[in-house]
Amino acid sequence: MNKGMVKIQLRTMTLCMAALCAGLLTDMVNAQTTMPSDAQDGAQTGPENEDSGDLPLVLSLEMSSSPIKAADEITSPFESSTSLQLAQQTETNVPVPIAAAEEEVTPLEAPALAPEAEPQLTDIYPPEKGALELVGATGHMTNGYGPSNGSALRGMLVTDQGVVQGSIEQLSRFGYTGKYGTASLTRDISPDYYMTVGAGLGSSELFSRWRVDVNGYRKFGPDQRFVAGLGTYYAKGQDDGRSDQGVSLNGIAYFNNLVLEAGWRFNQANPGLIAGPSQYVAATVGNDNTQALVLSAIHTREAYQVLSTGTELANYESYTVTAQWRQRITPSWMLLIGGTYYENPYYIRTIAEAGLRWSFR
Repeated sequence: MNKGMVKIQLRTMTLCMAALCAGLLTDMVNAQTTMPSDAQDGAQTGPENEDSGDLPLVLSLEMSSSPIKAADEITSPFESSTSLQLAQQTETNVPVPIAAAEEEVTPLEAPALAPEAEPQLTDIYPPEKGALELVGATGHMTNGYGPSNGSALRGMLVTDQGVVQGSIEQLSRFGYTGKYGTASLTRDISPDYYMTVGAGLGSSELFSRWRVDVNGYRKFGPDQRFVAGLGTYYAKGQDDGRSDQGVSLNGIAYFNNLVLEAGWRFNQANPGLIAGPSQYVAATVGNDNTQALVLSAIHTREAYQVLSTGTELANYESYTVTAQWRQRITPSWMLLIGGTYYENPYYIRTIAEAGLRWSFR
């Protein structure tokens, strides 16, 4: 090999080594330029990451443990939608914009409950499954007819067969003391119709010996808030030949914290087939969850009334006005205070009553 060839090979090797070194230097410069950017991307936390829609790990853990509330704790649809949306982000790791979730869950036309809105009364106390009332009454009759005292125990129970009601009453008046017990069942026949059947047993001249009642009702109008009723009854007196029978019509209207009722009854009393019609109106203002005022007025043409002296009043008119205040004390207890004014051509009777109602829910 001559000296010219050796020089060419040495020059070629030198150029290759220079190119190799230049390439290594270029790679090192590029590596130094890209490493800080990668480290910065991996360390991003804070507002920039929230704007991008990704939840940091710490925020995800906090949201999964604290903001999800029970249904009875949520007071605002906005609070509810935000909490549920954040829970979805934590569980699925799929970012959902909070504003979009709120707009979807609570559109503008949907009514929103303000956080400061008070709960409804029906949410405070659930419906009664049953109740007991104990009431005592005392009063006086004019024209020397003496006192009028009584007591009553009434009960109500909601069952699968309907609403069962019953009562036991004791009354002392005109020198007589008697007891009267009733039982009834109110049951739905269809969404529009329901009926009530009842029976009663009594002692002394103050009450019928026995009595049966059958009533049918029809619901109609908006939300079925109006009710029309038709009924019939038969009552056997304590003495032979004494009885009462008749038919009744009534109407009921239910409004918010107001119940109105009016009715008419045609009664025929024996002996003598004496007609004794009566009319009544009643109103209940309020409800049993807080307080209620119950008012009623009755006009009656009475057939017979036996007095302790043996005198018998027949075929006369009477007027009765009653009022009762019902005050809720606790979820289980209610105070009852009321009075009755009764007048006929022979005497006036005034009665004051007080009692308690126990509700179980």
